[in-house]
Amino acid sequence: MLYRNVRNLPIDISAVGFGLWTIATKTWKSMGVDSHVKLLNEAFGLGINFFDTADSYTRGYGETILLEAFGSIRQEIIISTKVGYDFYSPNLIPNSSVERKFDPNYIRFACEKSLTRLNTDYIDLLSLHHPGMDAVENDSVFEVLERLVDEGKILSYGAALDDSEQSGEISEILLKDRGVGFLHIPFSCVER
Repeated sequence: MLYRNVRNLPIDISAVGFGLWTIATKTWKSMGVDSHVKLLNEAFGLGINFFDTADSYTRGYGETILLEAFGSIRQEIIISTKVGYDFYSPNLIPNSSVERKFDPNYIRFACEKSLTRLNTDYIDLLSLHHPGMDAVENDSVFEVLERLVDEGKILSYGAALDDSEQSGEISEILLKDRGVGFLHIPFSCVER
């Protein structure tokens, strides 16, 4: 396995990561917790130490399954998770689309919930999940992310982009004006 040194991360990150979207969402057929843990452990055994999920993947399942698989070896893996889809809202109608929310209080709240589900003190990589132009132009969004870094709750922050027409302009703002540590661009060797 190839590994890369990434600024602000405690260990080198595997060049190949394991995206939990495939096992943590209803889109893919559920194989059960034991099978999911086994897949994650097999990936780790092959040298993969980079695991990407989101709080919204089946309402936190992507994070709780990481805890189940790697709770005892947390320091040996890199966790990337995302915030921004407000599945916590009491106004959410079952089976409806989940609205994106990027106000500072929500970002802090969602980060704390992720830390609890992961049973960890810090998240290696925290992404804004499909931010729109309004989010990337909002100074208070990046102020709260910087405070979370200063508090040691996240080591680095960036954004997971979608394939919308604005994603090019959004990525330019994030890299040039906001100085984010990384961008998460959709790519899967399984699904294109």
